[in-house]
Amino acid sequence: MKWINGFEDTWLKGGFDANNWIWQTWAYDRHDVGTTPGFNGDTVKALQSIKAKAILMNAPDDLYNPTAEAADDAKHIPGAQYVVIPSLQGHFAASPAKAADVEFMNKKITEFLDAVTDKGKNLQ
Repeated sequence: MKWINGFEDTWLKGGFDANNWIWQTWAYDRHDVGTTPGFNGDTVKALQSIKAKAILMNAPDDLYNPTAEAADDAKHIPGAQYVVIPSLQGHFAASPAKAADVEFMNKKITEFLDAVTDKGKNLQ
């Protein structure tokens, strides 16, 4: 209930602007890394060119970032990890709405960062 009250205070009472969400939706619908200059619309080629260590995470029922798309994207990014957040919160799993989700994500991200930095030894 505390989270819902905070959401109401921030978004509804604090000056909610529906245009913000419309523009965010358009950005989601139109974004495709394949349209990055030099890839000529080839999304897989663009994903394969990523050199950074990557972890992709989302939850089932995330309507903004469907799990099937994220899992497929991770297959094309060299060395990427894909993690499903075991949550019923959909897109809100990536928010502080549920402590268990936050704890799970923090644990997985910490493990990922420890692995790619040799527990911080490779940070300079």
